[in-house]
Amino acid sequence: MHALPEPLSQPDADLGRWRTWLAPLEIYVLALWVLLACVLFPTWIAGGADYRADIMRQIISPWVLPAMGLALALRQGRIDLSVWTVFTLSSVVSARLTQSGYQPLWVLAAAVGVGLSAGIIHAVAVAAVRIPSWVITPLTALAAMALAGWIAGGQVLVVDKAHLDRWLGADNELLITGSLIIATVILLMPLSMSRFVHNARRGRASSAAALIACAVLSAMGGLCWLLRDGRSPMPWHYFGDLRVPAAAVLAGAVVLSCPGRSALVAIMVPFAMAVVTAWRQLCWPTPTWRVDANLIALILLLLAAQWSFRYALHRPGWRVKVWPVLTGMGIVSIAVGGARSDGGHDVARAVLGAVLWTLGTGAVVIHWARARLKRERPRDPGSDGA
Repeated sequence: MHALPEPLSQPDADLGRWRTWLAPLEIYVLALWVLLACVLFPTWIAGGADYRADIMRQIISPWVLPAMGLALALRQGRIDLSVWTVFTLSSVVSARLTQSGYQPLWVLAAAVGVGLSAGIIHAVAVAAVRIPSWVITPLTALAAMALAGWIAGGQVLVVDKAHLDRWLGADNELLITGSLIIATVILLMPLSMSRFVHNARRGRASSAAALIACAVLSAMGGLCWLLRDGRSPMPWHYFGDLRVPAAAVLAGAVVLSCPGRSALVAIMVPFAMAVVTAWRQLCWPTPTWRVDANLIALILLLLAAQWSFRYALHRPGWRVKVWPVLTGMGIVSIAVGGARSDGGHDVARAVLGAVLWTLGTGAVVIHWARARLKRERPRDPGSDGA
């Protein structure tokens, strides 16, 4: 008889777990982000000094905060469709209080209160009452939209610079928005480390915490918007900037669901925001449309690529693992076709990218469908013999 292998000692087991922290799926997500950045940024930077400065402005944009919050919710298998209206409501409340002469500390407390109120409603409804997040968050969004419209009187609120000067560093976006982004990452790092070490799985408590954090970060983003622009966003808008979900998806928030990845996703979100901003401006923009159709396309392209790779990882054989690579190459080719330095578009490369993406995604879908049909096919009663 063959001797059984000796079990790993505790240090060896821990070392093995640390080696799996940056797994193939994480590498795939990071590689896709890096390739898109390498394709889009040179053309974006070539646009002049304003575009070069815009890269840093997007990395520390107020919209990064709700994107980080949405990424935390998506990692728990939840979705918060109220990030835009909570963002607007917080900005409107902060603008009213600032106009009325309240001190910054009270304005900050009110903004946090807006986020906590929405987050607690979501947490109780999802974790305790078991209402799906895609049901409760749109209802909260409608209520927040109506409340913001009523407080603002249906118009954009403009705050005098004299009132904003009370805030320390109000004229320095990096000091306030950047500090909140960095503080969020710092808070997540020990939490992620602990969840990774203990292999903590999703649960009602983690879902509730993610939804509360998402709402609070969205509210902080609204306050930062007010301090940066001196005005509130336009109320009565249900959806806002689609870069928020696009950045969360590009950072891998949907597929990186293993324990201990929240800090990694949060670190990626600000840089993903810069990439999706470049995509929106360069890759077949639709400025006259009510929505950024190219961002919706990017979200669908990324979700298909990431899902395909995650599916292929758990299937035997090398052929099924080739198709997600083609899918990712297709997205990069589409970006190359849209990011020409002369401002035009390379239709041939874009078509090639669409073909590669369709081929790779379609092959994985066919593989998944065949495996599912084979698994659910009923057994022939006569196959066992008599």
